[in-house]
Amino acid sequence: MPFFLRHGAPASAASSEAHAHASSLARDPDWTSFIDALPAMTWLADSSGRLLYANEAWREATGIDPARFRPEDAARLVHPEDRDRLAPGQSPFSGHSTTFEFRLLQRDGTYRWMLERIRPWLDKKIRPLGYIGSAIDIDEQKRHERRLSVIALRQTSLACFSQFVLE
Repeated sequence: MPFFLRHGAPASAASSEAHAHASSLARDPDWTSFIDALPAMTWLADSSGRLLYANEAWREATGIDPARFRPEDAARLVHPEDRDRLAPGQSPFSGHSTTFEFRLLQRDGTYRWMLERIRPWLDKKIRPLGYIGSAIDIDEQKRHERRLSVIALRQTSLACFSQFVLE
């Protein structure tokens, strides 16, 4: 959940409103059943980075209780090699909808590649309340990409070697 790496924004009336709205949603069994049924890891956060709700997929993957999650905890969930790209001031998050890839720490201690999309969460008057994020696991795709890269490199090396030998 790299967006949270830009924590520290001051709480505002909008974030209080977002928290109240998310709390009411979290008590709505129709809404929580729908969000929890999604296979994508889905979450809501206020503008200060406070996690307001995280669905079952997010809770299962991270092993973290959203009520105990703090914005400053986010850095440890992101792979160390991905943190610089997602740090404050360098984050792909721009205040607009954005999509990016990163490795997320799983509850079992492994990292898995995620494709995450974050968009502003707006009220009826189009005021920002916070952010909505959704991440899907693309770890298998990344493994296949690495394998294909290795195969391509071997084929190129073999072709160069064969050309050298034949000359």
